[in-house]
Amino acid sequence: LGTLISLIIGVGYYYYYWAMKDGQTIGDSVMHVRVVKADGSPITFVTVLIRYIGYLLNTVVFFLGWLYALIDSQKRGLHDIIAGTIVVKA
Repeated sequence: LGTLISLIIGVGYYYYYWAMKDGQTIGDSVMHVRVVKADGSPITFVTVLIRYIGYLLNTVVFFLGWLYALIDSQKRGLHDIIAGTIVVKA
């Protein structure tokens, strides 16, 4: 039950900021970046859900998904590739 509640809160947080607040969480705003789909369109609920699950997978598999951004030409982590998103300057 705790895991389900955590998932709902996490997805809800990111959905609110990425889909309803112009693609920026509080931290993204400080860093002057935003998350958009790779084609430049806004994030949808499904995209947020896929990207959030990608976050979890990145972490569970020895942080390899996060490290992938170091070698990707567009600096995208595996969560970005799975969800079809990219982080751009705001």
